[in-house]
Order: sequence, then C-alpha cells, then structure tokens
Amino acid sequence: MARKQAKRRKQKKTQRMKMPTIRVGRLIAPVAAAGIIFATYQLSLALLDRPISSIEISGPFQRVSALQIEEAISTEIGQGFVGADLDHIHAEIIALPWIDQARVARRWPSRISITVTEQIPAAVWGESGLLNTRGELFVNAARHPPAELPRLSGPDSRSADVATRYLEVRDRLIPVGLDLRRVHLDARGSWEMTLQNGIEVRQHHYESREGYRPCRYALQQRFHDWMEWRIADPGRRPAADRAGNARGTRWGVNVEAS
Repeated sequence: MARKQAKRRKQKKTQRMKMPTIRVGRLIAPVAAAGIIFATYQLSLALLDRPISSIEISGPFQRVSALQIEEAISTEIGQGFVGADLDHIHAEIIALPWIDQARVARRWPSRISITVTEQIPAAVWGESGLLNTRGELFVNAARHPPAELPRLSGPDSRSADVATRYLEVRDRLIPVGLDLRRVHLDARGSWEMTLQNGIEVRQHHYESREGYRPCRYALQQRFHDWMEWRIADPGRRPAADRAGNARGTRWGVNVEAS
C-alpha cells in the first residue's frame, strides 16, 4: 500500500515538471506568408518598373519652355516608371520661375503626363517685382516689367494687402470710367493712390475702410465735372486741369474719413 502511494506521488511530481509544447508551425506560417507577399510585391515592381518611354508636357509655354521642365526633372525620370517620385517631380516643376500650378500623372504603360499653368502678372511690385492675381510676389526682379501693369509698392510683407486694396478700389472706379495706376502703402499704414488721369488720392493710416466711401463720391463728382466741361466745349479744359498739366503736377484729392 505504501509503495503504491509513493509511486503516485512520483507520477504527480513528474507531471508538474513537464514543459509546455510549442508548435513551431504556428509561428513560421505568418512569417512565411508575409515573406511571400513581400516577394510578390517586389517582383511586381520589378516587372512594372520599366524605363519611361515618353514625357507628355502641355501648357501655354509663353514664359517657360518644355525643355526647361525636362531638364528640371531629368534626375527623377531616370528612376523608372514606378520608381519615379511624382511628388518630387511636382515640387521641381513648381520651383521653376513663372510656373503657377502643375499636375503630374502616370500613363500606362510607360508614359508620364505633365500639365502646367503659368503665372499671370497682375501688377509691378516696387521697382521690378511682379505680383500674380493672388497678390503673391513670384518674380523679384523682372528684366522688362510690362509698362501697362499698375505699380504697387509698400512693405514686402504687405504685398498681398496692397494687391487686395488695389482690386477693391479699382472695382469701385471702373463704373465711373476711372482707372487706378498706382497704389503705395507706407510704413505707417497710409495709402497713396494715383489714377490714370493724374488724380491723386491719399488716405491716412487712422482712417478705416469706410473712408473709401467719400473717396468714391469725390472722384465721381470730379470725373463728372470734367466730362461736363468736355461735352460743353471740347476745346476747353477745366482751370485745374490746365494748370496741373502746365506745371507738370498732378491733381491732389485728400479724403478724410468722417
């Protein structure tokens, strides 16, 4: 009896010390599957990543040529159809002067399509800088700024504000037959504007935007008075007009906000 009990105790001790069984297959299977997927992906890239056969570039090409674009992206194009980084190609194109926007896409089986739009100069900034229609300075020093563009100036950090003010005032003057040719913002925040007919308008820094309301009415009245003189006697000009042109000076209109 004592021998049987001792035998059972030994069996229990042996069972307690038994190590757990690890199934290696369960660990190897996911790793093998991941390896197969990765190998398949790499093989697919190798089969698809053929050399780029052609580059299709479309755009106005008034300021930038297709050859300039090809030279800018030549390094990236050499990476192949799949290996080429489209984001990097896009960044290289946008960095070119006079390029405003660009679209880059792959075209099966081995072609890259590029569409560009050029900047549209809306005004001259300072001496020879150029602003686009959003008031952004995209050329710091143009060789031959278009003479027909209006002249805007002020602190470099306020170029967008000056462009916005120019558009606001111009849209108010066009219905009465006036054209705005120059806008200047000084360091204190005062505005100076010159019309095509020589009238000069000043707005001090302490005036609000509402100050442009009397400005508009004053310019309308001045314009209509001038038109009445021209209609009544085409050979005559108002005294202020004659005197201003004789002295080589411009009309001055100071508008104070009420």
